[in-house]
Amino acid sequence: MGAVPIASLGADGPYDFVNYNAHYGWALNAIQNGHPEWLVSEMNMRIDREHFLPDHDDWCYAYGSDAPNERKYGRVSILQARLATQNGMSWDSPGQGTLDGNAHVTWARFQPVEVMRQELKGKFLQMMTKLADPGARADAYANITDTVVTLGADGPYDFVNYNAHYGWALNASRGGRAL
Repeated sequence: MGAVPIASLGADGPYDFVNYNAHYGWALNAIQNGHPEWLVSEMNMRIDREHFLPDHDDWCYAYGSDAPNERKYGRVSILQARLATQNGMSWDSPGQGTLDGNAHVTWARFQPVEVMRQELKGKFLQMMTKLADPGARADAYANITDTVVTLGADGPYDFVNYNAHYGWALNASRGGRAL
């Protein structure tokens, strides 16, 4: 892939602009003057630029119902992993608790929707079983509920309101009702 396509995909250096002739001329000149390593160096710098392949989004680039399913899965799964880590919980399978959002998205990319649903449900069940503190269970329920609703759940009780979900879950948890 040449500099022109990379520049158009978000590289952000001072010489990252879309102009095939300028890049071609510069590259040809560097080669003819015996400096092909300049091409590799320049391309490496361009590929390493922050905006070309960003990897800084804690929500796995899933912000609403239009997000791809693997990104929605990644956002919920990484949230579950973080909440479990904060509470010292271990998972049945080590990969379930990874804090690398890309790992969650990559796994989901090749799974049918029903498999993703079952995995999220299974992880939630583990959390409700393994988190001993009712407050931790209520916090997990409220956080995950708000996230799932944000990403498209649309049932009669699906609304974003952490306090309402936390209060309900804490009451249910303390009353001995399984979540």
